Amino acid sequence: MANLSLDKLSNGIAFFDGYCAEVEVEFNSSTHSEIADFLDKYDSVQLVSAWTKTFLMKVYGSGKKEVEQICAIIQEEYNVLSAEIVSLSEV
Repeated sequence: MANLSLDKLSNGIAFFDGYCAEVEVEFNSSTHSEIADFLDKYDSVQLVSAWTKTFLMKVYGSGKKEVEQICAIIQEEYNVLSAEIVSLSEV
């Protein structure tokens, strides 16, 4: 009888971990405290780069719909001019 382990069973299988979207967020005003509060509130959002009022962020979610919902929440809850998904890929 063969000795089966999780490692042997999962060998060659690609597991789905969710989606990662690069989102360009343009804030109406961009004080340090507003951006820090925003990033602290969302565990699934990570800052990639920043310009004057525009920020490129990575947003993680279990599906495309969840990523889009997070973007909609960002637009509703913060002083945001726009939040556009630049790219979306599986992780």
